[in-house]
Amino acid sequence: MRISTNLIFQSGLQGILDTQARTFALQQQISSGKRVETPGDDPLAASQIISVKNQLALIEQYQSNADVAESRLRLEEEVLNSTKNALDRVRELAIQAGDAGLSQREREGVAVELEQRLEQLMGLVNSKDLNNQYLFSGYQSGVKPFDAAPGGGFNYLGDEGQFSIQ
Repeated sequence: MRISTNLIFQSGLQGILDTQARTFALQQQISSGKRVETPGDDPLAASQIISVKNQLALIEQYQSNADVAESRLRLEEEVLNSTKNALDRVRELAIQAGDAGLSQREREGVAVELEQRLEQLMGLVNSKDLNNQYLFSGYQSGVKPFDAAPGGGFNYLGDEGQFSIQ
């Protein structure tokens, strides 16, 4: 087998071009900070990257859901604590109103404060979250949960649904 000068030059040139192509690919990896630019660079690694990205997206969604649930629960807890405080004050006023030594003016003052507490309680049980949804309406979160009945008392307009977040 005879090797010509032209063949030697061609193989040397091909070696230089191959090295230059590998150098360019390495420079691309260095500049982008990514070993795999396209799935053709490494199909196995590309499929693993996609899998990891999907898992990260799922974890981010779980974290977002946890943040929403925690925020809503914190708001509900604040509303329930305020409701308890208002009811404690109503109980104090009821005990105070039972005192036979109160004057008519004092009784009227107690009645005015009781009406104010009732309005406060109605505002609390009809509270909304940051998404403008009622906290205590169940699945019907766009419906005002409590409304005053015409003959006195109150009507619950929501349902018994309970929200759950994955």
